[in-house]
Order: sequence, then C-alpha cells, then structure tokens
Amino acid sequence: MKLQLLQLSLASGALGGLLSGFLGKSGVLDKRACNANNCARAVTGTRYAAAVQAQHTADCSSFMSQTITPATPTTYVTITPTSYSIVGGVTQRAAAPEVEARTPAAGPVTQNPTDIPLYATACGGSIGYASACSCAGITQVATYAPTPATATSTVYAATSVIPACDPALAYGATWHDGEMDPAAGRQNLAGVDPNFNTQQCCAFCYQYGANCLAWYMAGGCNIVVESTGSKTPTDYCFTGQYALTNPDVGPGGYGLGPCLYPVDIVTF
Repeated sequence: MKLQLLQLSLASGALGGLLSGFLGKSGVLDKRACNANNCARAVTGTRYAAAVQAQHTADCSSFMSQTITPATPTTYVTITPTSYSIVGGVTQRAAAPEVEARTPAAGPVTQNPTDIPLYATACGGSIGYASACSCAGITQVATYAPTPATATSTVYAATSVIPACDPALAYGATWHDGEMDPAAGRQNLAGVDPNFNTQQCCAFCYQYGANCLAWYMAGGCNIVVESTGSKTPTDYCFTGQYALTNPDVGPGGYGLGPCLYPVDIVTF
C-alpha cells in the first residue's frame, strides 16, 4: 500500500513538472506568438548562407512597408443653370442639368503588399509571413506618397427659372438709350417675322441659343444679336453676356434679352 502511494506521488510530481513548462505563473497557457515552425525556419532560419539570410531580411522589410497615398484635394465649382419662363406664352427653355450630388471626399489610401516569396509557402499566406517577419524584429514602416494634384468637380445646383415677357410689365419693353459693350459680331436682325406680336417677339429673343441682346417692335419683330463675341458663354448666350450702361427706363421702348444686362440705370 505504501509502495502504491509512493508511485502515485512520484507520478503526480512528474506530471506537475511537465505542466509547469506550459503554464505560466497565473496557471494559464502562455501565448507563444513566435514559434520555431516551418514558416519561421523558411523565412528567418539560420541554416541559410549569410547572403540568403540577408535577402530574406530584405524581403521582409519590403513586405512590411506600406504606402499611404493622401486623399486627392478637390475644388468644387457650383453652376446654377438659368431657364426663362415666358409669362402667358410658350418658348424653348434650356434643359436643366441633373443635380450632381457632392460625394464626400475620399480619405487616404493605404496599400499593403500581399505577395509572399515562394520560399515562404509554409507560412500559409501573408498573415503567417508577416508574423514570421515581425518575430525576426522587422516592424511595419509607413511611407507617404506625394499628395495628388488638385481635382476640380462641377456641381450643378437646381435650375433658376426667371419669368420673362410679362404682359403686366409691358413685356419688358421699357428700356431707352444706353450704351452696349462693344463687340465685333453685333447684328440687327430686322423683320424677323412681320406677323409676330409683341409677346411673340419677346419670346423669340428668349429662345435657347438665340444669343439675343435686345428686341423691339418696328414694322414687325426686330432683334439684336451677338454672333462672334468672346465673353464667358452661358446657357442662352453662347458668345457671352454684355453690359448696357446708363439706360433710361420708361414706357415704350425696347426689351432686354438674356444676353444684355443693365448697369447705372437712369429712371425718368
């Protein structure tokens, strides 16, 4: 009986010694992230010649390098299209561009290598390979690429609809005198249609693409256009808009088209 107890005691002592090699002081299994497994031996093993070891170290350094590309700076240009609505009549109007949503700017882009060397196939993929490299003391290093050039994005706002040719306002034919900006291609198109009434003449001036500066009734419908100007184009004025300086306002006169805007108005 004593012999059996002694044998059990010895067996328990041996088992305790064996477990103590796997258990930490707290009694739980120690985490052993860096093991001398086939992956580690293939990547950082010392059995290779010095030149091969140096190449493996260089491969690890390359793999552990990540490239961070800063976000692309973006400048937004907002355009508000203009459309004219003829009061009490019908005219061609500019098609309103769809409203383009402003998407949030993208953040920096991080690129990490994913291809591992052929000799590291025992690692089972990039995670195991990175772990072996890390255990060899090679840490991840971030490299920042140059900031990309600034991009320009056009955002279209909702179309601004402007009433024109209102009979209650004399169809807009209330302008006198004034000086127009000089331009090379200005033409007075007399007698556009002798059958046009006042509203039809005004509506003709506000057609999309008419490049109309002004209109007036004299023996029929007459319009003034600009065909070769070089100012900034708009929806209705492909050769740009021009200023009318010091015009008078009063009953009976000519009407302004979409390509002419008054400044320094004199009222009488």
